[in-house]
Amino acid sequence: MSKMSQAVQRKSLQAAPAVGMALPAESVPETNRVLKLIFDLLRRAHGVDFGRYKRSTIHRRIAHRMHLRHIEALPDYLDLLRANKEEVEVLYQDLLITVTAFFRDPDVFEFLKSHIIPTILNSLPADMTARVWVPGCASGEEAYSIAMCFVEAAPDRVAPPGGDPCYRY
Repeated sequence: MSKMSQAVQRKSLQAAPAVGMALPAESVPETNRVLKLIFDLLRRAHGVDFGRYKRSTIHRRIAHRMHLRHIEALPDYLDLLRANKEEVEVLYQDLLITVTAFFRDPDVFEFLKSHIIPTILNSLPADMTARVWVPGCASGEEAYSIAMCFVEAAPDRVAPPGGDPCYRY
């Protein structure tokens, strides 16, 4: 990278607001190689593979951590991660996506309540259990939202308190 490119990169990294940051401009193969090594560190430390996370989110969160640590090159940030287990933990926590809320997407929940849940309930015999899996649910709010939708749709088919721990639909 030329001196001019490095100076522009350094200036833009320092001036960039935390929310809209991008990774410094190493070559794409070099960036991918270093990101893979960072993902390997995180996987070894926490058992989570961030390799399939949305790239723009990963880049923004790592760039933010680099900015806070006054690090200008991705390989230098990798060196910090290798030397500092606390930074691995902070990056891990920063990468966890916790954008969840009760009934987060009203249109989807309305469709779920008006079409999907009735179809599920109508297709099940009265003595059969319905189990619903909510993928990628960080805090449980979406899972509870769906459970509330089922309870509202069929209150007479829910096990009484203290009864079977699984809801019966």
